[in-house]
Amino acid sequence: MSLALKLDSKTTLDRVTIGTKSNEIYDKLIAIKIQQNISPSSIREMASVLQNYPNEYFSVLALYQLTHYDRTEDYAKVTLNTLSLLNEDLQNSPLGQEIFREQSKLISNLESVKVGKAVPYFSVKDDNGKLFQNESLKGKPYLIVFSATWCAPCQKQLPLLKQVYEKYKPEGLKVVYFNNDSDVKRWKEHILKNKLTWINVSERLKPTESKIQKSFGVYAVPTCLLIDKEGKIVYNSDQDDTGLTKLDDNVKRTVKDTSR
Repeated sequence: MSLALKLDSKTTLDRVTIGTKSNEIYDKLIAIKIQQNISPSSIREMASVLQNYPNEYFSVLALYQLTHYDRTEDYAKVTLNTLSLLNEDLQNSPLGQEIFREQSKLISNLESVKVGKAVPYFSVKDDNGKLFQNESLKGKPYLIVFSATWCAPCQKQLPLLKQVYEKYKPEGLKVVYFNNDSDVKRWKEHILKNKLTWINVSERLKPTESKIQKSFGVYAVPTCLLIDKEGKIVYNSDQDDTGLTKLDDNVKRTVKDTSR
């Protein structure tokens, strides 16, 4: 009997030997997955299973896999707590240390972009190859939108974003439209096709390689942040408005505050 639970593009967890502790863990995780599918609650239940096997290297392998299903701050804390309950050898193993670093950084990044925090500064090239720095927009209200040409929800939100931009552009609103795609040709065609006249930027990297996106705690697009004239984040769609239903009101209030 041979089953594989995919970790990522390079790693799999295999069940090949009947009766081992690793297979016992594997079977419990698969049972939860079959019953509940992958969901926030099932992922947490899987993590709790691992706490009962603190001496099995399979536990740290499975814990690493589960981090790929949930990138929230709450689950990152669950992960770190579960890791702390494994034995010291597993915690200090290369994979254990990687989990600790990644999840600690994820928490730090998500905390840094909550409403009320100062926006992180970054430098990136625009569609003409010129260096853009968001620090240059200090004193002005602006949106940072993390998107991608291949992202269907991003394209669905695009008309609303263009509408908000055209409505408040006369009052000084800027938009920094961040493309997470290594296909530069497709990106530039997307800009022309959709007549995107705002600030278009990209690291020209695959989403998994983007350093700026991760520094904003963004692991899925679209995400939209509104920055006020003081350089503070006053709106983050990931916090409570993924549908952008509150975006117009927030922009209206921020633009009004800027004119005072």
